Amino acid sequence: MNLGGFYNSVYFVNRDTGYVAGGILSNHGVIMKTVNGGPTLVYSWYPLSNQPNAYLNSIFFPDENIGYAAGDYGSVLKTMDAGTTWSLGLSMTNNSLQAVHFTDVNTGFVVGVNGTILKTTNGGGINVGKKEVSAYTNRLKIYPNPSENFIIIEYAEVLHKVQLVILDMHGREVLRQRIYGSKTCMDIKSLRKGLYFV
Repeated sequence: MNLGGFYNSVYFVNRDTGYVAGGILSNHGVIMKTVNGGPTLVYSWYPLSNQPNAYLNSIFFPDENIGYAAGDYGSVLKTMDAGTTWSLGLSMTNNSLQAVHFTDVNTGFVVGVNGTILKTTNGGGINVGKKEVSAYTNRLKIYPNPSENFIIIEYAEVLHKVQLVILDMHGREVLRQRIYGSKTCMDIKSLRKGLYFV
């Protein structure tokens, strides 16, 4: 199936209703929707309104009506009517946003290039997220990434009485360790494979 353009993310809220996000033409984002399971016929997918002037990289729906899409130039879009209309939120960054995930309709994360991490705890509205690590982006290093056994945390300054917390994709704490100095090694062998927030 070729609908024109390219698509970076797909999300189905149920067996029949799904969305794809990506871009067509020059710097123009697109969100398409299907309500019949998205068979390979082009007319099974149709574009939604209020498309942004930026490529989209990720789409996620915490329920059947509320959804979010994230993309280039800090673009974060929200729908509250199953994709019929989308509003552009304020993401407080111009960096390209690569992934969006919500643990419920109120709590969500958006991540992107240059260490960008955005979080909302009120469902976003027009002000989707806040940049929580802006002061630390260039001073904190976590590697290797990906990793299976351990991670090393380096900070540009000596730290005292700081807690490193790792959360799973549902926002649940899975590991915690106190950090001293400017470089710490953390054992993560007990974690299952997956994506985590530090």
